Amino acid sequence: MRSLCRLIVPVLLAVFSQPALANPLPEKEWTLLVFLNGHNNLDSFGFADLNEMEQVGSSDQVNVVVQWASLANGKTKRLYVTKDRDTSRVSSVPLEESAPVDMGDYRNLIEFVRWGMENFPAKKYFIDVWNHGSGWHSLNARRGGGITINDISNDDLTGHSISTLELGASMEEIARGLGRKVEVYGSDACLMGMAEVAAEMSEATNYFVGSQELEPGDGWPYQRFLKPLVAKPTMDGAELGRIMVREYVDSYGNSGDLTLSMLNLNELPAVEAAVRGLGRAISSLPVASRRAVGQAIRDTQGFYYSDYKDAGDLAARLSSSVIKQFDRRAAQDLKQALDRMVVANATSPGYSASTGVSFWIPEETFQYNSHAQNYSELKFHKRTGWGDTMKSVLF
Repeated sequence: MRSLCRLIVPVLLAVFSQPALANPLPEKEWTLLVFLNGHNNLDSFGFADLNEMEQVGSSDQVNVVVQWASLANGKTKRLYVTKDRDTSRVSSVPLEESAPVDMGDYRNLIEFVRWGMENFPAKKYFIDVWNHGSGWHSLNARRGGGITINDISNDDLTGHSISTLELGASMEEIARGLGRKVEVYGSDACLMGMAEVAAEMSEATNYFVGSQELEPGDGWPYQRFLKPLVAKPTMDGAELGRIMVREYVDSYGNSGDLTLSMLNLNELPAVEAAVRGLGRAISSLPVASRRAVGQAIRDTQGFYYSDYKDAGDLAARLSSSVIKQFDRRAAQDLKQALDRMVVANATSPGYSASTGVSFWIPEETFQYNSHAQNYSELKFHKRTGWGDTMKSVLF
């Protein structure tokens, strides 16, 4: 599994000066921009994933561009990935390199993507943030405290990470500069397949890729989806997502705790409308019936954090429930909206109830109290009132 430990070492990190290359490439069909943060105990997996990318490399219609921060080499490099079969080294020649860049600073994500778009223009862009992930909230708020993983892209050299709000703001700024939505955003990181994360970038991104559960250390099998993309660069984000999701689970032989899905964020408003309707249906129930909803929540498919649960499984349970005075149509509407939003979903056998997107669904009051204030700042709550709905079923 992608380990969840951290090492904080005070250090002043450099930044790139953002020069354009002397000869930017002509526009292609796709540019994949990978923000690969190896400033932590995943560093060796970053090296391995770069070698997977090199098994395919860039092509005449696909650019593969990486900002690679590594503890092992002590530098941050920008690479145009070229094809190479030698897995003992990264052979792609750096276009730029500097002293370590703070990969936990969202401004450096924006700067890298802008640089990549300027120098490697494309009709469609895929932005991939590679690192540890913890969904929309941190790990250390669990009962008993302990290890800290904050949202995504933890940089152990600075102790910084990119929050869910910052990630959404980054994507919005990138989309404004581009003048259109980014085709695909993906988190090659644990636990990021959440409506709360997706909602922050829903006005900036067409498609969203993430895992509801932890990811194995090696993460995505880059060569297995880059090869068909290079073979058919005219595919859109949805087609690429279907390939990615299938190949991710297949690459591990369906063993382990595996989930990956792609969401069409243009369908998110309908999901949010259905969540509002479900919230009204739940909040209006008498106490005994709301307790029954709470039991359905506890029975819902969960993940590494017990307050991250599968939205579709909850909707299905409530759709077939016999809770007194509960309007099951509200749950059925949510299930249908979720089905339309989930473009592709694949899991290992132990997660057959996982339908592709998680909601924050606290089981206990302490979980709600730990995160309620921060949750109130998220777009998903502001649009749906979901946090208030959850408070209504906790006793």
